[in-house]
Amino acid sequence: FNLTLKAQRNALGVKSLSAAVQLSNDSVWAGAYGISSTFPQDSVTPEHAYAIGSITKTITAACILQLADEGVLQLDDSLHEWLPSFPFVDSNITIRQLLRHQSGLYDVITNPAYDAATKINLDSVWSLYNLVNDYINPPLFAPGTGWSYSNTNYALLGMIVEAATGNSYRTEYTNRFFAPLQLNDLVL
Repeated sequence: FNLTLKAQRNALGVKSLSAAVQLSNDSVWAGAYGISSTFPQDSVTPEHAYAIGSITKTITAACILQLADEGVLQLDDSLHEWLPSFPFVDSNITIRQLLRHQSGLYDVITNPAYDAATKINLDSVWSLYNLVNDYINPPLFAPGTGWSYSNTNYALLGMIVEAATGNSYRTEYTNRFFAPLQLNDLVL
């Protein structure tokens, strides 16, 4: 496992990686490779915290599906039913298209201006609204005509969770998943 972590860290060009594997005999292997900080330089351990990253997509999708099961929203609802207009975002895109990465929306996380802003403002907290509004570019294709992985889809879904429940997505994820499943180490 350590060789795999080392190889993946080098391939991805990241400071560190951490992983845990539950084996068939219920034992757990946990490891980490890389550094946790550059000054002072310190090695990473499995106990170090990482940003939740794309795990939020699974949680967001589960929350949206729960809301659909509860009758709060429907997967074929359009964005205009839940959210304000955004530049370059077709308000007829459906929740289903967002979930499936079939919206055609530009991935705001790949915008060089976003990358530059996050490196300059390390202590900033970015709202989903500002993320989409400030860093969106023209779409890649018309909704429903293709597929492309886009973090923008899930930022919009997070905003739909907020509009549909009246709570922040953080509150909904905590109440629906983190607290009941005792996922005390997950932090958004």
